[in-house]
Amino acid sequence: MSSQTETLLSLREEAPAGQTLEDRIADAFDHTMTSAEVASLVEEVLAEAVRANEESLAAAERAVDPKLRATDVAGARRELEDASFRASRLSSAAEKLQVLLTATKASEARAVADAAYDDALAERDQLVADLATYSLHAEAITSLLTRIVASNGKLRVDDQAERIARGAPPSWSVNPDPFFPSLIAAVRLPKFLKDDTGRGYLWPATH
Repeated sequence: MSSQTETLLSLREEAPAGQTLEDRIADAFDHTMTSAEVASLVEEVLAEAVRANEESLAAAERAVDPKLRATDVAGARRELEDASFRASRLSSAAEKLQVLLTATKASEARAVADAAYDDALAERDQLVADLATYSLHAEAITSLLTRIVASNGKLRVDDQAERIARGAPPSWSVNPDPFFPSLIAAVRLPKFLKDDTGRGYLWPATH
């Protein structure tokens, strides 16, 4: 049994006892259904519309049968009218359910997008809170770099702290490696908030 058929049977089993197909069609417009539920109902209505159309054609053939007795003509005509009306009603229902299905899918997609955006806003709020600690970290790094510069002025290049800490070769200080730049030369730390000093960076302090 296909999963689509299983879904259709499941929906039928879950329908309230005694509820007709027409009732469930009406409920689709009165109550919120998922797109999967509407799609299954559309499938069922289309199948029933095909059967109703076949019954209408058969009733039409019987109604015009010349062998039909006069006493049976009125009943055959009513049968034809009922079958034609049911076929027309189901076809109309199927069309409107297709429109509902499209709208339901769009609504579900919007709900997913809205939920994703809400998650993004929550992440943004956390970043706002985390960014409040930027100044502390930037100032600590600026202080460290300032100490390195002061230390470098007292030592030969081969004995400087950054070269030793980072495992750079002895020639590193005089022959810079563009793929392994020094922190002093490469680091840029913007100030977190704008001030009136005329400088936008904590490091280098001259910028």
